Amino acid sequence: MPENIQDHYGMPADDYWQKEYFSLAKVKEQPYQFTDKLGKIYPGYRSLDIGAGIGKHMLQMQDLGIDAYGIEPSKTFIKKAFELTGIKEDRLLCTTIEDAEFANDFFDFINLGAVLEHLPKPSVALAKTVQWLKPSGKIYIEVPHANWFVGRLINASYKVRGLDYVTNLSPQHPPYHLFEFTKKSFELNTRINNYRILSISYFVCKTFLPPIFDYSLKSLMKKTNTGMELSVWLGKS
Repeated sequence: MPENIQDHYGMPADDYWQKEYFSLAKVKEQPYQFTDKLGKIYPGYRSLDIGAGIGKHMLQMQDLGIDAYGIEPSKTFIKKAFELTGIKEDRLLCTTIEDAEFANDFFDFINLGAVLEHLPKPSVALAKTVQWLKPSGKIYIEVPHANWFVGRLINASYKVRGLDYVTNLSPQHPPYHLFEFTKKSFELNTRINNYRILSISYFVCKTFLPPIFDYSLKSLMKKTNTGMELSVWLGKS
């Protein structure tokens, strides 16, 4: 595991994302994915996007009239964000969760999409995030699911062939996955951190197998809650 966060995310933004990702026109055209979950948006409503990348989610929040903040540990991503978006430097900060400082009970909504799996101490980071959340606020989390059916299928094939490989904690390239999660991960963590689970759902996503298997496997994963990604909404206890 690299010792410095820039070893994970210090690569140029143009190398990390495909060219199409930098089109901000699509951001304006698409409705924000969390609009139906946010509830009433009022003057002074604040959001925080953790792992903000080039700030695309922040732009969508701003379009809703929300005072959007973001933190992003990559210096190269931050630089690209300022070049493309016009987001103010006092709203998008180059820092990690561990080093970030906000007042307690400050945010109405915090987005942790594809973040916790990269952190060495996700529970500690989550505890800090919950402190920043208002009592009526919501946190959205998206993480890799440890019970992903295709992953278990691939592991079984390795075992049958007498190999000691596993597909867990992929990808084994920057940005690294250090953890995977299940529903029980968050249920147990409620005993440690001051939050409650509002809802949990599963994203099937790609199978990464020959297309002939897609329909049957995706149907199975949908029925059995064994999709690739876990989506969790949290509230403060």
